Amino acid sequence: MINVIYYEVATGKVISQTHTLEGTEEDIRPLWDKTNDPKQLAYLNDRAIDTIEGAVYNSATDEITISAVADPTQTTTYKLKIMRNNRLTSSDWTQATDSPLSDSKKAEWVTYRQALRDLPTSYSDSDDIEDVVFPTPPS
Repeated sequence: MINVIYYEVATGKVISQTHTLEGTEEDIRPLWDKTNDPKQLAYLNDRAIDTIEGAVYNSATDEITISAVADPTQTTTYKLKIMRNNRLTSSDWTQATDSPLSDSKKAEWVTYRQALRDLPTSYSDSDDIEDVVFPTPPS
């Protein structure tokens, strides 16, 4: 069996992995080379990789490294948006037409809610979620 990976030449990023039970690298290579694709195949022979996520192939050394892929749900931006959305949802009632608030109080809530919406532009994933300063809701 020949394990084959498909990777980007410029970055080495592994795009897919497959295998063939018949044939050899010499059988497969001429067919692939006719495509003139900027991506390439690498033949791992009896080696295989568990996951292609975060996998990078180095054609000079014929080695594959697997980098840890960041969990997007653990980023500061993601957490900030979840917390912000919860605050927006819990203050939706202030903007309803039948809200008991006066027009001036509604205006205060409009300003607060806009500050919440603008908050993600003030922080990045390099910031700690504990350092985020949320606007104070009107009293």
